[in-house]
Amino acid sequence: MGEILAATRGRDALVRRYEPVLAAFRELRNAIVHYPYRGDVPIATPRPDTVDRLRRIHH
Repeated sequence: MGEILAATRGRDALVRRYEPVLAAFRELRNAIVHYPYRGDVPIATPRPDTVDRLRRIHH
């Protein structure tokens, strides 16, 4: 689990509520940013519905 999630889950009910989803988003972000590209294309990209869900959680 990420340090930010671990640090905030104890004091933030919304983080606790969405913790599994936020952890999955963290994994996706790490795959996009930290893993090698194939050519000029990342090995993973978020689907539009995933981006929409993250936006809804944020708001």
